[in-house]
Amino acid sequence: MSNIRKQSLTKKPPQRSTEVKLSVVNDKTSSLESHFYPVLKGVKLDAALKKSIPKANAVLPSLLHEGQQAFIRVASGIYPQMYGVIISMAVAAGKHLSPYGKAERGQVLLAYSGATEARVLEQLSLVSDLIKDDARREAAKKNLDLYKFDLGIKNEGALSNADGRSMFDGAIPPDCKLVVFFDVARCLSRRTCEPEHFVQLADVLNDLNRHGIATLVFYQAGKKSDAAFESELLANSNGYTLELTEDRGAPREFGTGFNVHRRKTSEHDTVPTVFQVWYTVVDGELKFGWECRDPNDKTNAKQVEIAERQKRVQNLIDSGMQQKDIAAELGVNSATISRDATTLKSKAKSTAKPRVKKGNSAD
Repeated sequence: MSNIRKQSLTKKPPQRSTEVKLSVVNDKTSSLESHFYPVLKGVKLDAALKKSIPKANAVLPSLLHEGQQAFIRVASGIYPQMYGVIISMAVAAGKHLSPYGKAERGQVLLAYSGATEARVLEQLSLVSDLIKDDARREAAKKNLDLYKFDLGIKNEGALSNADGRSMFDGAIPPDCKLVVFFDVARCLSRRTCEPEHFVQLADVLNDLNRHGIATLVFYQAGKKSDAAFESELLANSNGYTLELTEDRGAPREFGTGFNVHRRKTSEHDTVPTVFQVWYTVVDGELKFGWECRDPNDKTNAKQVEIAERQKRVQNLIDSGMQQKDIAAELGVNSATISRDATTLKSKAKSTAKPRVKKGNSAD
C-alpha cells in the first residue's frame, strides 16, 4: 500500500451535520407542524422511474457490496468462525456460495485475535481442501491475507490504539475488496470495550468503505459491550445486519450449525430470510451445507442426535469395545446400542460392493 493510501486511511472522517432545517410549509400549517416537518419537494412518478439509482457492485450477492458494511450478531454459544472463513475463501477464490450466489473474486483481509489463531488456520486448511479446482484454490491462497491482533499488555496493538491502527492500515493489501473481523471486541481491547472504542471502530470502517472496501464484522451478543456496540455503532450505520441463533437440529458432536436471520435487500432478493447453515468434520474431511426448514421443528434435531450417536458407536465398535461397555460410555441402555449396531451392520451391507461371481473357464 502506498504512503498516500496509508495516510488517507488514518484520517478521521469529516463530521456530518445531523441538523434538519425546518420551515413553514404553508399558511395553513399549524405552528406545531411547522416545528417538526421539513419542506418536501414533490417528484412525478415518471421522472422518478427514469432516474438511475446508483448500485454498489456485489462482492457476495445479497450480503456484501463494495464500500458497504455488514454486521453479524452472534448469539451466545454460537461459534461462527468457520462461516467467516468460508465466506472469506469464497470471495478470495471467486467461488459460488449458496444460498447467496457467485462471489466476485478479490483480495480479502481476515482479521482475528491471537487467541483464535490456531483454530482459524486449521479451518482455513479444511476449507481450502474443499476447493477441488486447482486454479481456484491457488487464487484463494494468493488473494487471502491474514492479520492477527496482538493487543499487548496496554492495548498497544489494538485497533482502538493509534499504533495498533497504524499497523493494521499497513497490512491492508492493495486492491483489497473485503475485510472480515472475527469477534471484533477482541480486536479493540483486552478487557470490556468502552463506547469510545466503538466510535474508533466506526472511524476505521468508514475509512475502509470510502476506499471501496466492503467490511464484514462479527460481534458476540450477550457481552457487556454488546449494548454499547449497537448504540454507538449500529445506530449511526447504514450497514446490513444479520443474526445467528441456535439451531437445535444442527450437528453437535462432529460439527456445529446455526440459524441465519436476515432481511431482504430488494424485491428481487431470492435468498430466504431464515435458513440453516451447518458443517461437520469427520475423519479429517469437512462437509458444509445449508437448508431451509422450520427452526422450531424438533424432528430434525432428533435425527441428528441419533446419527451422531451411531457414528460414535461405530467408532467404539471399530476400536474393539463391547456393546455393554459402549452403553456405559455413552450413558444409554444396552438395547439402544444393540439397535444401533444392527442398523450399522445393515447400512454396511447395503453400501458394500457386490462380489463378482467368477465363472468357469470352460463356460
